[in-house]
Amino acid sequence: MSTTRKALKRKIAILLSLVLLCAVFMVPSYAGNHNDEIARLQQEADRIARENSARAAQIAELQGDIAREDSFIKEVNKQIEQIGAQVDAYIELIDAKQQAINGIIGDIEQKGREIYEAEHNITRKENEIERLDEENNRNIEVFGSTVAQMYMNSGGDAISLLTGSTSFYDILVRAEMIRTIGEKNNELMEDLLAKIEQQEEEIAELQKDIEDIQNERRIFEEQQRNFEAEKEKLEEERAVVTEEINKQYKTLRELTAGRDDIRFNVRNLEGQISDAAAELSEIDKRIAELEELNRRIEEELRYDHSQNPDRPSFSGQGFIWPLSDSYRMITCAFGCSASNPCGYCSYGWRGSSHTGVDVGNSGIGGASVFAMRSGTVTFAGWKGCCHTGYGVTVIIDHGDGVSTLYAHMQAGSLAVSANQFVEQGQVVGRVGSTGHSTGNHLHFEVRVNGTATNPMGYL
Repeated sequence: MSTTRKALKRKIAILLSLVLLCAVFMVPSYAGNHNDEIARLQQEADRIARENSARAAQIAELQGDIAREDSFIKEVNKQIEQIGAQVDAYIELIDAKQQAINGIIGDIEQKGREIYEAEHNITRKENEIERLDEENNRNIEVFGSTVAQMYMNSGGDAISLLTGSTSFYDILVRAEMIRTIGEKNNELMEDLLAKIEQQEEEIAELQKDIEDIQNERRIFEEQQRNFEAEKEKLEEERAVVTEEINKQYKTLRELTAGRDDIRFNVRNLEGQISDAAAELSEIDKRIAELEELNRRIEEELRYDHSQNPDRPSFSGQGFIWPLSDSYRMITCAFGCSASNPCGYCSYGWRGSSHTGVDVGNSGIGGASVFAMRSGTVTFAGWKGCCHTGYGVTVIIDHGDGVSTLYAHMQAGSLAVSANQFVEQGQVVGRVGSTGHSTGNHLHFEVRVNGTATNPMGYL
């Protein structure tokens, strides 16, 4: 970028040197609106150079941002991997807890089945005890009836039963009967009591088994609740970690999108730099045209001086330069056309070659325009329509069919009027940009019998 600027400045310096050289010889030195154009080109080149320098700095900064983004993205990816490993560990732990819970649930279901069987056995035993109770009750009733019958028959007691005997043998028989009945009843009662006691012991054992199983089930249920709570806590922790992963992924997506935006901006800036380089290339081309034109004018200058080494400021035909000597920068020479381009002449509105000479130094706007020779003003006003044509114009008849024309002067700057006689060097108006004009400059012509001729042949 700095090389391009140096080359541009070097070319402009050469251009300025040529302009000064032409000014020394007091002849027109065509430079395509030299001072204004050179200053504009210089400003344009400096602007482009500054913008490109700023773009280059911005690209360097953005590339640094991309590098930082890439580094940060790597760290985010590592963090996501670590968090993912943590989530996997939570998942494995949750699965292990779930398996333990499933095992406990199986144990609880098994204990439930055992309790159901024990309760069923107790019910069966209770039914059996109830049947035995009924049987015992019947036996007791039989026993009671027997005793009552014996009592009634004996007068109410065993002694009466014995004293009612008719013989000693009868006494012995009755005594043995009483003893046998007592023994049978005792055996019956003892058997009933033993069976009842056994049934009660079995019921107590079953009740104890049920209590043990129920205690075990309560323990398993407590373990299940604990495991469920741990599992729920793990699920909550996994949800927190998963949310953190989602945040990290969101950050990663934002970083990736930001990096893509930065790279797009870099490509955009590189495109702007490329466009600016093309614009600088166009400026180089235009400066080359100016240099070539200066070369041609310098050759004309040398030839002109070789033919007229002693020519004064006034021509042999008595014409003078229509501006002060500080304004001699030709912006469009006589005869320039689209087929014979001369720098920055405008050909779009003109069907033929340039009929005069344009002078357009920097700061020329408002400069006095002088009559090139004495004569009578034949026209003073706007020539052409609207914003076309010559704009504010003065035409002076110098006799012998020779006339001069001064165009594009400032509106309201006319200092002469039609039919007025003017002296050579008298101010007729001021430089402007009326009519078809792209900037402040003076367009002047010399016409012979109405035909435009090269004004430089009269100066």
